[in-house]
Amino acid sequence: MNNKKKIFYQKRYPFSAFFFVFIILMYNNANTISQDNFKLVALALILIIKSKVLERRLLKKIYIVCLIFSVFLIASIIIFRDLPSSGFVGRHLSFIIISFSILHMYKDLFFVVYEKVLFYLVSVSLVLFTIQLINYNIVSIVVRYFDKIINYNNPYSIFRPYYANMLIYTINNSPGPIFSMRNCGFLYEPGFFSIFISIALL
Repeated sequence: MNNKKKIFYQKRYPFSAFFFVFIILMYNNANTISQDNFKLVALALILIIKSKVLERRLLKKIYIVCLIFSVFLIASIIIFRDLPSSGFVGRHLSFIIISFSILHMYKDLFFVVYEKVLFYLVSVSLVLFTIQLINYNIVSIVVRYFDKIINYNNPYSIFRPYYANMLIYTINNSPGPIFSMRNCGFLYEPGFFSIFISIALL
């Protein structure tokens, strides 16, 4: 990143950039332990409006993206002969609009911030996972305490006794000898966690 971009980034987008990337990481629907996404989406949209990115040029592009999504949706209905739920449409449309707006705002700075946010999340997971290997109960008590405060609307209700999440770290104590020895990071499976890390490494 050259000095001009660095100064621009520091002056104009100190908090919102990190918040947007954090939203993307947390707002992963089935990847995370939570599907209670409305509050996160609302906050992201507020920041988008506050940052004044909804100029005419961007709005025109968003209309085009929405049109493409509509064509995709109609094609899916014709092919599968089934109407998607309103939740499905709203959720995916939110994904598209927010992601498009973020990339329009930050362009190449997005991945700089992405790497930094993920670095902190991975660092936290390494510390907590190390403690977890030494004494699982200590980490379990802390994570479950925050899990109750956050009170996620969890889609995996049948697994709820085994999972707990404090937004930045998840414990998975499913039956079996290996589950408590896996680093899931902020996601519910280490495989998904490794995908995010791989993207950052690229």
